[in-house]
Amino acid sequence: MSEISNNKFFEKDTLIFRQDEKAGCAYLIKSGVVSIYRLNKGKEVEVARLSSGEIFGEMALISRRYHNFNAQAHADCELVPIDPQILDEKIKNADTMVRSILTAALERLSRMDERTVKDLENLDVALVDDSE
Repeated sequence: MSEISNNKFFEKDTLIFRQDEKAGCAYLIKSGVVSIYRLNKGKEVEVARLSSGEIFGEMALISRRYHNFNAQAHADCELVPIDPQILDEKIKNADTMVRSILTAALERLSRMDERTVKDLENLDVALVDDSE
């Protein structure tokens, strides 16, 4: 993976990116755990907890939009940044059939991602309030 940028290190509880922040890159988790969550009425609603080998931030990167979720190191992490230009080049050079399948899948995922955000905005936060 020589075309991927230098690894980045994040200590536990460090915010990696914020929801509504412009996407700069996606990340592959080399080690550690990352929490993906959204703020809803002042409360954190976790939607995923990712670990080694998993990728996050890819939807905002592919769609050239802003992040829909926050990403925070749940444990000390080593992350491999994935540069948008490299991703574009890989997709552009893919076989036509593979590119078509990937494009269709990404469009569906993007719609599901948007639906998840809307569902979270309508979520009754009292259901996930664990302060009691």
